[in-house]
Amino acid sequence: MSQNRNKLIILFIGNISNAIVHEILEKAINNKEITDKSGEALVLMNIADIYRIKKNFSQSLKNLESSLEIAQEINSPDLLKDIYLTFSETYEAKGNSDSALKYFKKFSELKDTLLNLESFKQVAELETKYQTEKKEAENELLKKDNEVKEAKNEKQKYGLFGLAGIVATLGGLGAVLYKSRKKIHKAKKIIEEKNTEITDSINYAKNIQTSILPRDEEFKRALPDSFVLYKPKDIVSGDFYWLNEKDEIIFFSASDCTGHGVPGAFMSMLNSRLLNEAVNEKGIEKPNEIFNYVRKNIIDSLKSTSKIGEQKDGMDSILCAWDKSQNTLEFACANNPLYLIRNNELIEHKGDKMPVGFSDILKDFSLNKISLQKNDLIYISSDGYKSQFGGKKGKTFQSKNLKELLLSINKKPMTEQKEILDKTIEDWRGNLEQVDDILIMGLRV
Repeated sequence: MSQNRNKLIILFIGNISNAIVHEILEKAINNKEITDKSGEALVLMNIADIYRIKKNFSQSLKNLESSLEIAQEINSPDLLKDIYLTFSETYEAKGNSDSALKYFKKFSELKDTLLNLESFKQVAELETKYQTEKKEAENELLKKDNEVKEAKNEKQKYGLFGLAGIVATLGGLGAVLYKSRKKIHKAKKIIEEKNTEITDSINYAKNIQTSILPRDEEFKRALPDSFVLYKPKDIVSGDFYWLNEKDEIIFFSASDCTGHGVPGAFMSMLNSRLLNEAVNEKGIEKPNEIFNYVRKNIIDSLKSTSKIGEQKDGMDSILCAWDKSQNTLEFACANNPLYLIRNNELIEHKGDKMPVGFSDILKDFSLNKISLQKNDLIYISSDGYKSQFGGKKGKTFQSKNLKELLLSINKKPMTEQKEILDKTIEDWRGNLEQVDDILIMGLRV
């Protein structure tokens, strides 16, 4: 899901001079209320974001370097993770795809490291305890050995007792080492079991999430000449597609929730439930009014706030209502666009630049309407496809290439279009990691 950080500030700053911007930002970084290092680093990161919007990349990178230095100094992995992601976004905006990919990899690696940090920490603590006990046993052995040597110098008869002491110490050392190793083995086994339990739980969550998606036969019955390309990044996904029917109206949607993996999956289940509630229980039929209802309930359910730098919960989405009796399509777009291909020409409907969730802009969503013609094609998607890194230069696929690809295949059967889209993005990705959930829906009317 795209970043929505500080939209009001960015909109304001976009209309004033760089000199005034500099003065405002200097006051922000010198704010006496910011008393801790993490707060200072966070402000610097947000300042860098603003300079990126102003296309002042040198100042953006300068502030990011300062923020990175503080985060490294205070050893804050969570802050470092956000800074790496902001570096990637800045270099991407600057057109430096190599550096953008480099910092995105740093972000992904640190994110994955943080997820497993607690498990590794437990093993590390036990390993340290084992090494400490081993060292203490070795020192005790050395002490006993010295005592034996002193006893041998005094009286030969004490040699027998000294030998017994060494044997006893060796036995004690062996017992300590055995006990420590046993503890570590037990801890590793526990962690393996916990990881298995977690994986099993996530797989079970996948089954639950799959249950909220339209069944294949249900989808094909309602939208017979269509396809869905659905490629979660992880076991579960923050992207989801949705279908509902009411009389002659077929509702369908492609949505991209905040995050991916388990957090994104939780959001997808909440948002799918709210879409059903809006249509089935509240009787709302206009896509923009459905979005207004879902947004209000997301905010009420999650008690979202607007603090600077805080993750905004919600979804980017396109929601369509196809009235088969009138052959019209009403739709609302939240950040992501809808593509219409008619007579080999692609028309893009960009919609509203705000998510279905908390944002700095909370106006009503717009309603769009199209009178459909035979063989019109409708495409809706999340931003995962166009955001995938790959190709010879490791760049993102970008919406321009996606639109050209859709135009080039629009006359082919829908099942073949899905296969081409899938193969194209896999060839583009190559050996690189999939960076986000991927979802594209296509419909021929």
